[in-house]
Amino acid sequence: MTHEWNRSFLITAIIGLGAISAVSAHAKDKTPEYRATAIEPISDTIIARETVWRCTDGECRAKKSSSSAHHVCVRLVREVGKLEKFSFRETSFDADKLAKCNSRAR
Repeated sequence: MTHEWNRSFLITAIIGLGAISAVSAHAKDKTPEYRATAIEPISDTIIARETVWRCTDGECRAKKSSSSAHHVCVRLVREVGKLEKFSFRETSFDADKLAKCNSRAR
């Protein structure tokens, strides 16, 4: 009887851990990986290659991409024009990186 109780407990624990992982993955998914501020105000949804941007009054946010942050920035400036700011995971591009990205604007 003890063996069956241990097995039931183990199965319940595994299911509980799976649920916790799913909840934390869902919460992380809602946090934007990328943030940008366009010089020209834009309020639209932009799809720049595989990255979906949601922009409101020039403030744009996107979740994740398999590309480098520089490439994500370049693809966005090709769609919306030059940016005032660009950050990836709370780390802002410095002036040189931003200028390099903006040089590829439309």
